[in-house]
Amino acid sequence: MSQAATTFTAKRLTRGFISFLNKNDQLSLLPQIAQETSRQSRTTLDPNLAQVESAVNLTPEQQQALSLSLNHLFGRNLSISFRVDPQLIAGLKIKVADQVIDQSLFMQINQLGLKLNL
Repeated sequence: MSQAATTFTAKRLTRGFISFLNKNDQLSLLPQIAQETSRQSRTTLDPNLAQVESAVNLTPEQQQALSLSLNHLFGRNLSISFRVDPQLIAGLKIKVADQVIDQSLFMQINQLGLKLNL
């Protein structure tokens, strides 16, 4: 696909998405969506950026220990951001570039449900 066609398609998709939000009276979500999209693209494109999600706030000591472990695991110094996501229930979800390590209880429950066909 040519650059012009790609640009046209992206603009059309963006207009459609904004129209969808407008029709569903959810345009107020646009700043949050833009912020999350930006964060996701930085995490995907920057191999030295890691995002750690936990069900509860990690202490500074826990953050430091996890940072050291991740730097050792990936063999380089990572810039790590920490975020709380209570939906994880317990455990961690770590994203570095296109790699995801999901050791959350939420994921384990979902996998068990899939195995049991629930």
